[in-house]
Amino acid sequence: LKGLLHIVNRLWLGVLLILICSALLLRSSHPRASRGGKRPFQVAVMYVTSNLVMEQFVEACREEFRERGYVDGDTVDFQLYNPQGDMMTANTMVADILQRKPDIVLTASTPMLQVMAKGNDKGAVRHVFGLVVDPFTAIPGLDRAHPEKHPPWLGGYGTFQPVDQLFEMMRALRPTLKSVGTLRNPGEACSVATFERAKAYCKKHGIKLIDLTVDNPNGVLEAVKALISKNVEC
Repeated sequence: LKGLLHIVNRLWLGVLLILICSALLLRSSHPRASRGGKRPFQVAVMYVTSNLVMEQFVEACREEFRERGYVDGDTVDFQLYNPQGDMMTANTMVADILQRKPDIVLTASTPMLQVMAKGNDKGAVRHVFGLVVDPFTAIPGLDRAHPEKHPPWLGGYGTFQPVDQLFEMMRALRPTLKSVGTLRNPGEACSVATFERAKAYCKKHGIKLIDLTVDNPNGVLEAVKALISKNVEC
C-alpha cells in the first residue's frame, strides 16, 4: 500500500496537467471557441420550391447578413427548408423549426408565410416574410388600413404585382383592346388578390376578362391553349 501511495504521489501532478491541457485543446478546437463560447445566430429559411426566384431570395438573405458583418458558418448558421411545393412536408418542416427554435425564420412565398404563421400562432419564434403578393389577404387579423398592427413576432414585406400597369401597357400596345385571358390558382391567396384587381380594372375600362383556373403547373400549357382558342387579344 505504501508503494502504491508513493507512485500516486509522484504521478498525480503530471496526470492533472495532462487533463488540463487536454481540456484546453478540446476547447480551442471547438467551432464556437473563437466567438467566446457564443453560439452562431440561427436562421431558418423556408421557401416553397426550387426555382430561380426562390434561389435568389435565399442568396439575398445570405448577402444581407454578410453586409451586416455576419460570417456564414461562423457567426451565423443557415438551415434551409424546401418542401418542393408539398404542403404536408411543409407542415412537418414547420414542426421541426418550432422544435429547434432558431433566432429567426425567413419565409418566401404566400404558402410558406401561411403555413409558418399558422404553426407559429403563439409566437414561439420570430418570423419575417418576403415574396408575398398580399399578406393582408393571406393572414387573418392583418389590417390593410393599419399595417403597423400585427403580432409582435411577425413582420415582412408585401410586393403586390403591378396589375394596373400591366393593363396600361396592353392598352398602349393595342388601344382597341377588348378581351384579355388570364390563368389563376383559386387555392392561392396571391393569385386571388391579383385576379380581383384585374377584374376591377377590366370592369372600369370595358374589357372582357376570360379566366381559367389551374391548380398545378402541369395544367398550365393546356389552359393557355384553351385561352387562345377563345380568341383573347392578350
